[in-house]
Amino acid sequence: MIYLIVAILFGSLFAILFKLFAKHGVDALQAIIFNYITAIAIGPLTNIIRGEVAFSALSAVPLLPAILTGLFMVGGFIAMSNATKSHGVAIATIATRVSFIIPTICAYLFLGEKGLEPTTSLMVIISLFMIFFTNRRGLTLNKWYNPLLVFLCYGAANFLLKYCQAQLDTNSELLALTTITFTSALIIAIIFLRLQKGNLANFKWKNLLAGVILGVTNIGCTFFLLKALTLFSTALLYPIYNISIVVTGIIAGRLIFKERLTTLQYIGIAIAITAIIIAL
Repeated sequence: MIYLIVAILFGSLFAILFKLFAKHGVDALQAIIFNYITAIAIGPLTNIIRGEVAFSALSAVPLLPAILTGLFMVGGFIAMSNATKSHGVAIATIATRVSFIIPTICAYLFLGEKGLEPTTSLMVIISLFMIFFTNRRGLTLNKWYNPLLVFLCYGAANFLLKYCQAQLDTNSELLALTTITFTSALIIAIIFLRLQKGNLANFKWKNLLAGVILGVTNIGCTFFLLKALTLFSTALLYPIYNISIVVTGIIAGRLIFKERLTTLQYIGIAIAITAIIIAL
């Protein structure tokens, strides 16, 4: 249970951090790149401290799924940064956490685990429409695609993590997985930066500091979530994990950042939380 609690604590910080980055003028893409450099450094370092050699476990890691996990992680981070700016912490957090429906369904289809009840699936879909597609300023494309992209990327990344974890046994192998995943994510983030015609020449110390904080949060959340997945089924773990972070995100958005939601969005959030509770 301690692994799950620590994963929840780390997971609750993501949307809050991106909101703070936007508020203080942090370059989110630079922070994301420094985040993965930090995460890569922490992975092998942790293994060395434990007296284990990370590279000896690399051969056990499913390479392609680990690389794809990195791709979806970067996509999810970039979309979360944008969604936090456009929709706020509460909506970005909901988009991330309701995505548990994707790994749960995929684990049922491909790994033979317990699946979601149809009622739960329907409630999640309804809540998504009410949260994402309701805006007082109109239903234009740029009002909802970032939260939806967050939902899809995080859902895919979480399933791929579960798929890889199911084939690994030791802490060294789990840390090797995070090293490959974060290395892949770093390369993809740098490629994305170049495609955006950006660079690291406009370096600022606050971007580095933000990236280090995000990296510690990232690897802490990923590693302890992987450990928790060895103890709980996907259908049990993700609802508990996500409802805890949903509540934290709503409270933080309302109390810290004074965010306001529409009535329908509040109803959608209530339906989402109810759906997660039913899934327990």
